[in-house]
Amino acid sequence: MNTPPLPPEAAAAEQTLHLPPVFSIETVEAVASEIAALPLNAGTTLILDASATEILTTPGAQLLLSLDKTLSQIGGTLCLRNAGSDLAATMKILGLDSQFNTWSNANG
Repeated sequence: MNTPPLPPEAAAAEQTLHLPPVFSIETVEAVASEIAALPLNAGTTLILDASATEILTTPGAQLLLSLDKTLSQIGGTLCLRNAGSDLAATMKILGLDSQFNTWSNANG
């Protein structure tokens, strides 16, 4: 059975995902699986709620960068919401403060 394509207004949806308190090698696979299950289409805005995230390590940051690239390629947007000062400081230490600011200021 063929599924009809989504109308343009349905494709431009918001999806929200809550990041874990510790976004590291131990949790990155589970987060990636949750993301893979989301219907990400052209125009999708993926909102990552980082209100619980206190620790970010390199694997978590790598997933964010990969996700941003994937969304950009399909015409989507990555938004980071409710990030605390610890997460902001870690992104700066990793040299990702520019990306952090872009994601934090994205509309979504």
